[in-house]
Amino acid sequence: MIQYVNFNKLNMRKDKTESVSIILPCIGSDARLKLPYSQELTRIDEDMSIVDYSFRHILASRVKLRVIVIIGPHKFDTVRYLYEKYNDKVDLIFISQKAKDKEVVGAIRSVEHLLSGKNILLMPDAIIEYKDKKVPLIDKMIDTLDQQPFVFAHKEESSVTRLRSFGALNIENGQVFAYEDKPVKNVKKNNAFWVSFGFKKEAFDEVISVIEQSTLKKASFKKTFQKSIIYKSLSIVVSEYIKINTWTNFNAYIMKQYLERSGVDPQFLKANK
Repeated sequence: MIQYVNFNKLNMRKDKTESVSIILPCIGSDARLKLPYSQELTRIDEDMSIVDYSFRHILASRVKLRVIVIIGPHKFDTVRYLYEKYNDKVDLIFISQKAKDKEVVGAIRSVEHLLSGKNILLMPDAIIEYKDKKVPLIDKMIDTLDQQPFVFAHKEESSVTRLRSFGALNIENGQVFAYEDKPVKNVKKNNAFWVSFGFKKEAFDEVISVIEQSTLKKASFKKTFQKSIIYKSLSIVVSEYIKINTWTNFNAYIMKQYLERSGVDPQFLKANK
């Protein structure tokens, strides 16, 4: 039997001195996987749901973080899961996404009044692998925000199909020279896609404007982008990104995990198809 959380009884702590916030938009419809529970709660193994991989990055940080979880009206199971598992480990704030606001841009707009000096967006239905053992991914992004007001984390990619499915980037010498959300034309000019991004509070309006114009395919986007703080900004490369929004992706990741635990390089299968 599903028990729903009473928001009035939740201890939603706010630390006004906190300088870094993680934005976690748990707003997906769960339609593709057709699950009886929220997509981000899908179990990858006995102890880990998909959303736990985001919290693995959060808990690895050496910085005290505040986590702002944006939810839709059907996400009470996610609220309960995160509150029970992480409330004693990080500062959690749960907030509903405004009905008029859509997609990731809408989610970020919903939390504008809660932004910290630095803010990092993580997607709760995806797994990011980052192999730098000296500096956790979030700390690397925070350090980069000391140098510039915006930062992407990106996955290198050559597949046109994948580039068309994400926010495609052209990265040269670690800098962003092109960005387009789910491109249709000239896709091959891109060589990566973003998996996360961070921004300073004062850059909020400009960042949202650029991302929104790209999402809506505005004619003025290219000129806006090239004048923006995103153009030529430094970006951080990650080793892997798996978005668990289809059963194909889910099964592929489970197989990858199995092979790695068995001592078999997953690239072996690709090389022997």
